[in-house]
Amino acid sequence: MARRKRTKTAVYRLKSGAKSAFHGISTILIMFSLLIIASSSFILYQYKEYKITELAEEIQTLKLDILKLASQNSRYQGLLNSRLLRYQRIAAVAKTRLHMKESLHQPAHFRVDKKQLEYYVRLDQKEDESRR
Repeated sequence: MARRKRTKTAVYRLKSGAKSAFHGISTILIMFSLLIIASSSFILYQYKEYKITELAEEIQTLKLDILKLASQNSRYQGLLNSRLLRYQRIAAVAKTRLHMKESLHQPAHFRVDKKQLEYYVRLDQKEDESRR
């Protein structure tokens, strides 16, 4: 019986040692897993911040490009309008498309009194309203 008791205590000690070893290993495994999760979340957070700043810089450069292109576009619009309104171009269009002929004399300038001009403008407006 004493032998049986010794084997039971030996088995009990062996089982309790195995349990404590398993408990220690599982604790270490849990701690290691928590460390991996914490470090990976920190790395992901840093990567997110890096991407945010990188994309914000790209947005700023694109906004600057938009402003440059808008100013260049308005400058080109002004050049185009000035070229379209030149006398030589208008005269060429008048000759080719509208089949107009050049005047023999320079255009005359008439000076009109402001009151007379307003009077004739009102007459024109009345005629336009009566036609409708």
